[in-house]
Amino acid sequence: MSGSASASVFCVIYAHVARRSRWPAALALGLLGFLGMTLIWKQITLPVLPLYLLILAVIGIALRVAPRPQAAQAVVGATVTVWPLCLVYTLASLAAMLINGALFNLARR
Repeated sequence: MSGSASASVFCVIYAHVARRSRWPAALALGLLGFLGMTLIWKQITLPVLPLYLLILAVIGIALRVAPRPQAAQAVVGATVTVWPLCLVYTLASLAAMLINGALFNLARR
C-alpha cells in the first residue's frame, strides 16, 4: 500500500525537477524521494485503516502540489481534473489491501 504514496512522491519531484532540468536529474531526484519515502514508511507501524487513510492523505497532497499540465490545458481549452486518478489510486489500494489480507490468512493456515 505504501508504495502508492512513495510513487506519488516520485511523480511530484520528477515533475517539478523536469520542468527546470534534464530528465536524468529529475529521475535521480525522484528516485531519492521515492527511497526516502519508502524508508519513512518502513518506520511507521499503524493498524490498516489509519495507515490507509494516511496514504490517501499523502496521495492527495501530492496531487495538490504537482505541477499542472499547462500545455494540455491550452490545447484542449478545458481544465484537467484529477478525480479519475484519485479513484484509480483508491481502488488499487483497496484491491491491494484485500489481496494482502487474503494472502495473510492463507499463510496462517
